[in-house]
Amino acid sequence: MIAPSFPSRRLILLLVAVAMMAAAVTVAMDGVPYEPIYHIRPPKNWVNDPNGPYRDPVTGKVHLYMQYNPNGPLWGDIAWYHVTSEDYVKWTRPESPVAVWADRWYDKWGAYSGTMMNNNYSEPVMVYTCTEPENIQRQCIANPPKSDLHGKRTLDTLVKSPLNVIMSEDMIPGIVATENFRDPTEWWQDPASGRQQCAGTPLHSTTPPLTCSRTDGHAHRHTEPVATGATARRGEAPRQSRMNLRRYLKQSFICTDQVEGLTSWNC
Repeated sequence: MIAPSFPSRRLILLLVAVAMMAAAVTVAMDGVPYEPIYHIRPPKNWVNDPNGPYRDPVTGKVHLYMQYNPNGPLWGDIAWYHVTSEDYVKWTRPESPVAVWADRWYDKWGAYSGTMMNNNYSEPVMVYTCTEPENIQRQCIANPPKSDLHGKRTLDTLVKSPLNVIMSEDMIPGIVATENFRDPTEWWQDPASGRQQCAGTPLHSTTPPLTCSRTDGHAHRHTEPVATGATARRGEAPRQSRMNLRRYLKQSFICTDQVEGLTSWNC
């Protein structure tokens, strides 16, 4: 008896990859070639780096922010664009979709990557990279106005804190590159030890260390490096996640390569 033949695992993976590519490169109904069939994007202009996916515990609505150039299709003048969803499938743009503009002295070069998180009062707060001219990167925060927070909770417009800048290069011992001090993200509280120094904490990509500091939505303090990349030129976009009761930290390290120039690794 001849055993039935099954396609090899490699062939199955190849077929799946081809199917995914075909779905992603199909001409959409509006006739635009090479447009993904399923995507979240503004009607026009530059967009990149989704930031701060946030599920409001009060309304249950999902908020997604992303980097956006309100003035054209090329990178620059970066602000935060905002869409919402109730099912992760259908997304809605508010009437005024720009939640944060680059309009203060400390972010004239752009309101760059960060996150949305809850502060110590369980209120949403945006922590972002505010960039002064000449590419001086610092950390700033913005909050929903009280009228919105205690009203419809649209989170469409975020108000920058009068205390900004809340974390600068002067607060990080040993920092050597102010153009690489960015991408704050949330951390967590250790339920076993109850230690508070990482409760509501942004992690910052710095040169050289990845640092840990606490925020209550109003103030930060530096504690200690939690990871270093000895061979890395810089680190970017740290993110923590939980899987199988463990916490994992993801970080992109960009290193100098003598042949190819810059090489990026995710660690």
